[in-house]
Amino acid sequence: MNITALLDEKSIKIPLTASDKTAVIKALADGLEEAGCLSDKAAYTEAVLTREANGSTGIGFGVAIPHGKSSGVTKAGLAFAKLAEPLDWQS
Repeated sequence: MNITALLDEKSIKIPLTASDKTAVIKALADGLEEAGCLSDKAAYTEAVLTREANGSTGIGFGVAIPHGKSSGVTKAGLAFAKLAEPLDWQS
């Protein structure tokens, strides 16, 4: 599958203003919902936050790949954000 097939302009947030990880994850979930990827945004958001609580998805160099497995997903999708201000992701 081509990665561009997973992206929708509704799930791209540039710039994204957020004060913490939870706000970033919720904004990205909003984008995925707008793109038609989620049937249950709350369940998906909770799955991502639970995954993040088990260990940071930060990979360094200012990059994080928050993700989760949830029955609230209706189709595969990606969300992308470039934060307006750096945020410590504990990577």
